Amino acid sequence: MIIVYAGVQADEDGQAAPRLPASAEPGLSVRLRGLFSSLKPRLVVGALASGSDLLIAEEARRENCEVRALLPCDMATFKRTSVATRGSRWEHKYDLIVSELGENVVCEDVDAEAEIDYRNHNVRMLDAAQQLAQPDESVWAFIVRPPPQASSSLSDDFAGRAEGRKLLILDIDPLAQRPKGFVAMSYGKKFDPVSRKTYDCDPVFHKIYLPLLEDLDVDWTRADLQTDSGLIHVAMVSDLANSRVVIADLSTSNFNVGYELGLRHVFAPHSTVLVNPRLTNSGRAPMPFDVGIIRAVGFERGITLTDRQAEAAIRALKPVLSQVLADSSVDSPIHEWFDVSRISGPFVQRAKAPARDAHELALRERVKQAIRSCRASEMLTVLGALDSADVADQTSLALRIEIGAALLDEGEYEDAATALALPTPPESPALLRTWLQKTAMVHRRLGDGATEISERDAHWLSAQGVLQQLVDLGCEDSETYGITAGLAKKRLLAAVSELDDDAVNARLLAMQDIYRQGFDADPSFYTGINLVMLLRVIQSRTNDLQDADRELLDEAITVTRFLVRVALAEDSVDFWAAATAAELRLHEARLSRNRSTLGQAALAYAKAGLIARPEHLTSAINQLEFLRAMGDPDEVVDKMIKSLRPGS
Repeated sequence: MIIVYAGVQADEDGQAAPRLPASAEPGLSVRLRGLFSSLKPRLVVGALASGSDLLIAEEARRENCEVRALLPCDMATFKRTSVATRGSRWEHKYDLIVSELGENVVCEDVDAEAEIDYRNHNVRMLDAAQQLAQPDESVWAFIVRPPPQASSSLSDDFAGRAEGRKLLILDIDPLAQRPKGFVAMSYGKKFDPVSRKTYDCDPVFHKIYLPLLEDLDVDWTRADLQTDSGLIHVAMVSDLANSRVVIADLSTSNFNVGYELGLRHVFAPHSTVLVNPRLTNSGRAPMPFDVGIIRAVGFERGITLTDRQAEAAIRALKPVLSQVLADSSVDSPIHEWFDVSRISGPFVQRAKAPARDAHELALRERVKQAIRSCRASEMLTVLGALDSADVADQTSLALRIEIGAALLDEGEYEDAATALALPTPPESPALLRTWLQKTAMVHRRLGDGATEISERDAHWLSAQGVLQQLVDLGCEDSETYGITAGLAKKRLLAAVSELDDDAVNARLLAMQDIYRQGFDADPSFYTGINLVMLLRVIQSRTNDLQDADRELLDEAITVTRFLVRVALAEDSVDFWAAATAAELRLHEARLSRNRSTLGQAALAYAKAGLIARPEHLTSAINQLEFLRAMGDPDEVVDKMIKSLRPGS
């Protein structure tokens, strides 16, 4: 997917009719980052004017998207005419982005004395995006603007031209008073008893519902990813009762969705949209009997959701949701058949309900919004509020773990350690496992980045102790073994300069037991690729694998190849699966000594890099650096890292 963008400039001081005031920028940035995080475009194309352009470019870069800036004149002239007029802070943003993009800033060669034709530049940006698109690759347009006025702006011109080319347009109003929306759907991989297929439901949310609701300026939420403290149902029921619009996705015949739909029909006479997707080449799945009389809208999807299918789905759903938001036609059979007019929102908790419950719901909302922002400063502000919050102890622990995991994903390891420093362990076994695994990973990363050997060893020792707790609790899954293996690699790298080849090989053989135990305990692509890596390294260093180990290597390659293919078919934006596919190609190329296949490995790493979080990139690069230290040629490792993270 390629995103081509345009939008309004930042407001001037004292501007009479606001279009993008400073007060709207933080909320707009959060929305933009969420879109880039969900859509994972291959390339983002646009200009760098103050306001929308620079905010879009910033958030795309934060999500590791490649940005290509197209300017209608030289950089200095553009800065003077389209950036500096709004103040020094925009000049600073411009200078920083231009420096980061380097050769990806492309300037038109125009007469310095000629007036800049910004409307023609809209044409050139759209042309460039479509010319850069690969065969069958989608091009979508992002536009940031208030509703069009009587006189057409440059953003309106861009929108009209994009519409004329039949591009899908996501039109974001930075000043919108956003109504609340709720999505009731299955999450993760779910088996559908009707089609007898396993769906990955998350791409439907990320590629269809989220961009659709952002385009309609709806403040969406969904009920997953919350840690259990007993009040999730209260929050979910409140959302169902008081949201302006609810989407109920009927895929996989999920009981929870049916329950949520029933509650919504009791609370709300209108604005509930039933969506019944159909699987390609399988026809439309029959509607559940109890809601078969209610109109539903559908779209087509494959087991793997393509960008083209997502685009078609958004086009099919948008007019339906637009109409629902615009009128109040009854769509609840409860309100149509029974006199329940006395039931009307907004609904509030009973006065006798504990104040702590309402406080927890508000706190959960703050945590959700802080994590959605992907900004450490906002997460830490909410973390500070937890210290004095009047909520149950287990609730506080659960929310701290949520924040700590989000900070870890953003590479903020010191802050993650602070969040995960719990006064007491969680009571929930699942939450306890998550806490221990995240804590071990944080100590591993802090040790990796320590400047003093004593500090490094202290963190690594802490990580080892936490990992032992996981083993003692029986948490011997791929995550635990993956962290354990990573720690063993780091310890070996730290000592490798002081060890001779025999000592290094002895440590590798000792590590082989860890990888084999992990693969046997949890045969997944994650444990499989670690075992393949170690056996291949041992073979390349000693050229003396035992027959049993050669058979194990062949088995691990075959199983890992199968498991990663299944994982990518279910979720094409699973970074760990994509990175595993890339690394597997690298190992196979090294084993066959066929240099021509290294290009395929580099391409696979490039695809993985497009969907990586900061923590993902750190893990993948660490693995490649370990291979370098164990003897892989510098030019091979450098090529893979360059593909994974261009500009590195």
